This record gives sequence, structure tokens and C-alpha cells, in this order.
Amino acid sequence: MSLELPRRAFWKRKKQSDVSQDVERDCTLRVFLNDTRCELVVLGKDNAIAGRVERSASDDPLDTKSLLQTALDALTPELERRVGNVEVFLDDPEISVVDSRQAKLSHFEGRSLAEFGKYQLGGKPVCFASHRFGETSNQETEKRIVAYISEDKLAAILFALGKLARFTTFFGPWSLQEILHDEGDDAKAHLSVHGHYSTLSLANGSAGAVAVRHLPVGTATLAAAYAQVYGIENHEASAALGARARFAIGSEFPPPAGAPVTSTGSYMALAPALNRLSGEIAATADYFEFQRLAGRAPALQLSMLGSKVAGFANWLGDMLQVDVTSTDKAERTGILSPALNLLEGMRTGLLKIGNQHFDFVGGRFVPSAGAAGDPNGEAGMASKWKSASSKPVTMETLKPFAVPAAAAAMALMFLVGGYSFVISPIDQANAISANLYGSMLSRLNQGKANIVPAASEPVLWSRDMISVGAAMPYDMKLKRLALLTSPGAAGTTLEISGTLPRDGKDNLQLIGRFITRLTKSAALRRRFSEVTFAGTGQGDSKDEDQSAFKIVAKVAGGTAP
Repeated sequence: MSLELPRRAFWKRKKQSDVSQDVERDCTLRVFLNDTRCELVVLGKDNAIAGRVERSASDDPLDTKSLLQTALDALTPELERRVGNVEVFLDDPEISVVDSRQAKLSHFEGRSLAEFGKYQLGGKPVCFASHRFGETSNQETEKRIVAYISEDKLAAILFALGKLARFTTFFGPWSLQEILHDEGDDAKAHLSVHGHYSTLSLANGSAGAVAVRHLPVGTATLAAAYAQVYGIENHEASAALGARARFAIGSEFPPPAGAPVTSTGSYMALAPALNRLSGEIAATADYFEFQRLAGRAPALQLSMLGSKVAGFANWLGDMLQVDVTSTDKAERTGILSPALNLLEGMRTGLLKIGNQHFDFVGGRFVPSAGAAGDPNGEAGMASKWKSASSKPVTMETLKPFAVPAAAAAMALMFLVGGYSFVISPIDQANAISANLYGSMLSRLNQGKANIVPAASEPVLWSRDMISVGAAMPYDMKLKRLALLTSPGAAGTTLEISGTLPRDGKDNLQLIGRFITRLTKSAALRRRFSEVTFAGTGQGDSKDEDQSAFKIVAKVAGGTAP
């Protein structure tokens, strides 16, 4: 009995651990990360908050990777095992956001966006995202917003997520989510105040215009200035600024000389930073209104994502003379479809967990092609064959190969039947036609044996006309072929006229491609000694809005046929 009990207890513990690993991953983890704060929100099936973790670090604002790892360590193992979807909302000055009109982009293929982003970030490899934003008419290119981030920054955040990185479905900026979902006619302005910087986002949904600037003033900047004036530590200054508003600006800014508020230490500490921030906001709003012609926002929405500063919204409202709506407690659960997913533009195999590389395909990370398979998936055919070859041949070992073998036999039967009933008669008919054609050529050659060969071969045979039509690109239309004989050195020329696509931006490239094919064709090179472009013009009819072109080919030898 004494030997049975330990084995029984060990069996129970092992069975319980297996059950704990099979917990359904039905929760979503949302990560909100900036330079000084990391917030983790776990949402259940009903979109209710199942857990929350918040960590802040003001000493090293650039080490977002360590800040995220510290917050993940505080997440309970029970919640971590239930996470099956991870959405990362990162606010960082390295994220560059522009609209397609400002960047003068007309093509949104992956390669062109990657090259443009690499140019924007000084040659660094980038991950990119594009999002349709703005009304687009039939005569203009689709309006889009494009965002970039360096590969190193994105890979560092995914590395900090650890094993949860393979469940990541979104990675993008948080400050733009609300205004990107509002495509109204009025301009929108949103200011997100972080620790050491602020992000100002201006957008007009109807015009498809966006302007994003990172301003070098944040809550930590105000706390440092306040601490320097009063001779206290930064964390003490931050707590003092969050306790109550330290001064009031009033309706007139800057205040008149000799005003009592200008003599206070709080005003002398905070006014320079606030003045610099309000000046940058006003200058960006003027640029958006007068240079981008996208209008001016009637109000400013404020999100305090750094430490709390009491009275900050009132200060900005008095200095800018606009209504400031403060949303200090941003709603984290109301995002249904986040925009600008930077995972869509990441290169193959950038995410690596252990020895396994992953690709982002169809909104999820999947094992890279050609790499090791998913450890949770089924074994491949090669591994099954290796396992079966090491065992005696029985009916059980042959079962996994029964279906593939039957499918291969069925395919072979279809191939044999198709050759016997379809391909074989066609081959016989082709062989008979070839023999008849050979006999006809032999008779023609016998009849022409005593005929004196002509001095020059005719120019426009039917096969040459077919060669001219075959050399023309698909988008062009052939309307007229004319053989003209001119006295003197001009000789005989062939004029080729046709029409070009309506409003075609690549019409000159089509004409150049046509001339290149004419000169490179072996059948036409012996006919024409020179091919030149004679210009473009309006169509034959006044109501016709297509462009016409003309190409002149000089006949070799200078004589008519």
C-alpha cells in the first residue's frame, strides 16, 4: 500500500495539470503603451473587463520593452492562459502617419509602401499599414492614410510579449483610433498628452486629410519644470500638480504686465512649457486650415495618458480660445475594429518564438512556410512515413497512407483516360494536318523552281499585318494602316494610326512599348528600316474624348511592293 499511494497521487497531479493547460482561450488582451505608462485590460466573452494591470515608470521613458514586461509579470497565470487574442495600442514618436495626398502616393502596393516608408525613416526597414479614409470620386485616386514604424521597434514589443506574441492580431497607434472612425464633414482635433511628449492629430473625414505631430511637451516636462523652481523631487512635483490646479490664466493671455499671476512660482514654472505647447498647436491648426485647406476644428479633445495635471484642460482652453473636452479616463472597451494595423505590412518571418518563425496571414500569425510545423498541429506526411517505417508492416501502420494512395491512383486513372479519349485523337488529327501541309508546300516549291526570284519580297503580306497587330499593347486600338509612296529620299512609308486609353497616365509608355516590339520583331525588322513616333492628337470625331496616335515606319529599300 505504501508504494501505491505515491504513484496514485502523482497520477492525480499530472491529470490536473493537463486539464489546466486545456483552458479555452476566450479572452482578449489589450495593451495600451506609451513612454511612461503601460495598461493591460483583459476582456471576456461579453466584452466585460476580467482583469486590469497598470504600471508606470518615469525614470527611463524610452524603455517601453521593460515597462511591458513588468506589466505582464503582474498578470495572473489564470488570465494569461485564457488570452487568445492580443491587441497592442502603442503611442510612440517613431510612428509616422501621413495621408496619401500629402505624401503624393497613388499606388498602395506593399513594395512601393515599404520603399516610401524606408525613405521616411532614414533607410531603416519598416512595417507599414494603410487605411481607407475620406470620400473618393470616380475621377481621383482612392484616399488613404499610411503609417510606418521601424522593424526594430515593432519586433522589440513582440519580443516583450513572449509566448502571447503569436496571438497578436493588431498593432497600431491609440491616439488616432477615435478620429479615424469619424468621417464627418467637420475637422477633428485630438491631443494625447504623454509623459515626455504630446501627440496632436488633426483630421477631416470628407477631405481625407490628416496631420499628426509629436510635440516635445508632456506631463513629465511640466513636473520637471515645477520641481526645478521649487527645489523638490520630480515625483513630489508630479503629485503636487495632480492634487489641485496651481493657477488660473483667465480669458486674456498673455496676462498684462504686473498681473498678480505672473509673480507666482507656479506660473513662472509652467507658463513657458504651456506657451510653447499652445503655440505649436495653433501653428499646426493654421497649417491644416490654410495650407491643406481642410478646415479648422471647433473644439479640441484632450486625453491625459501621462500623469495627472489638474487644470490642464482649462489652461489650454484659455490660451487657445477653444473648447477643450477632457477625456482623462479613455474608454478602452469601445473599440470594435481598430484601424492602421502595422502587422499587415511586416516582412515574412519577423516574429520568431524559439526556433519557429511566423508570418501574419489572414489577421493571424501562422508558422512560416518551409519552417518547422506548429507543435500543436498534426504530424506531416514525412513524419508519419518515418514513424511507420520503423514499425512492422500491419494494417494499422498502412491506414494513414490509404487515402493519399487512393487519391494518387484516381488521378493516374484520370490522366490515362484523358490521354486515351481526348489527347490521342487530337494528336492524330494534328499529324494528318501536318502531312497535308507538308505535301502542299512541296508542290508549291516544285512549281516555283523555274521562276526567277523577285528583287524584293512584298512588304505588306497578311502575316506582316498580323505581326503589327500582335505587337500592339492590349490597351491600344488599331484604326488605320496606310502605305504611302513619296518622291525623293523619303521613299515608301507605312503609317500606323490608332487610339489610346481615355485619361491614360501611361500612354507614352504604351507607345514606347509598341515601337520597341516593332523594332525587335524578327518578321518586321526585315520590312522596316526605321520606326518613328509621329505624335498624338484628338480623335477623328469632335465628340470623341480619346487621344489618337500615329507611328511612321520606313519601308526597307525605299520602294513600294
